[in-house]
Amino acid sequence: MNQTRYGFAKSDANMRTLKHLQPAEPNAKNSRIVGSCISPLIFVHDKKVGSYYWSEFSLNARNISSLQQAPYISSKISMTDMISKGPSLVFGASGEQGRVVVEGLVDTGYSPVYAFTRLKHDTYLTDAIGAKLITGDLENPDDVRIALRQTRAQTVYLVTTTALPTEIGQTTGFSAAATAEFQAIVNFFHLLKAVYDEDKLPRHVVLSTRDNVQEVTRKNFEETGDIWIDPLDDGSIVPHYSAKGKGAQYALKYLDDIGDLKLTCLALPFMYSNFLGFFCPLPNEGRTQWVLSASLGEGKVDMMGSADLAAIVRKYLWSH
Repeated sequence: MNQTRYGFAKSDANMRTLKHLQPAEPNAKNSRIVGSCISPLIFVHDKKVGSYYWSEFSLNARNISSLQQAPYISSKISMTDMISKGPSLVFGASGEQGRVVVEGLVDTGYSPVYAFTRLKHDTYLTDAIGAKLITGDLENPDDVRIALRQTRAQTVYLVTTTALPTEIGQTTGFSAAATAEFQAIVNFFHLLKAVYDEDKLPRHVVLSTRDNVQEVTRKNFEETGDIWIDPLDDGSIVPHYSAKGKGAQYALKYLDDIGDLKLTCLALPFMYSNFLGFFCPLPNEGRTQWVLSASLGEGKVDMMGSADLAAIVRKYLWSH
């Protein structure tokens, strides 16, 4: 995977939605067609720098077609680089994002790499990758506090999940799930500051986030009168995005005056792996063809493979 462009945009008071940076056409200045997909935009806000910018990464055909194998991307690193990195800590390490980030950190030379997960055993993380497993719950303050204190990791990656209702056709309970995820993010950064007040150890947190679609939709309605996305019965709008975006907005403001706590909010595009789950191809009524449950029409959606996140995080942390 090659980085093809690194650009800067003006700073805003709030996180800017990816929608404003995505190209209207696939041949626009900041996008390219790669195979049958648009190369993804990785949107970043860096608290330390105080500005917004995006990175565009090209994915080759092998990355695009290998959805199930999700090949791991490696790079050559000198022995000097391998020695100088120190410990790192990944919260949510057993999930799709967390696993590849652990891989990327190990490959970059961070050692040890601590993998925080609810699982008591994960042979892939420990035996295959060489990470040190920490069993805990992100919603348990003691577990989070102990992990931050004992690892003394100055590089921390945080990815959260939304416990969405699983019943087919259910349209309530999503707002409560979003609120719980938002609160988990808020609690994490409160604990981060509390631990920092004790040990005064500088830390760089990379937060995997999404757009606060609920806020963006509300602002769009106030400005244009158009309802961009209809809310669910409980009033939520894309709760698994909105909770993360709202949490990132809170964290940016909360840590704004703490120079030793650096926060990078990484907003990722649509993952190819969704086509193996939520949007997997299904037969039509006549069973004459396979169709996708996501109707995109003429719209363009940036996509990426989760395996490429390892290289993205590795390259970003290396340059900062």
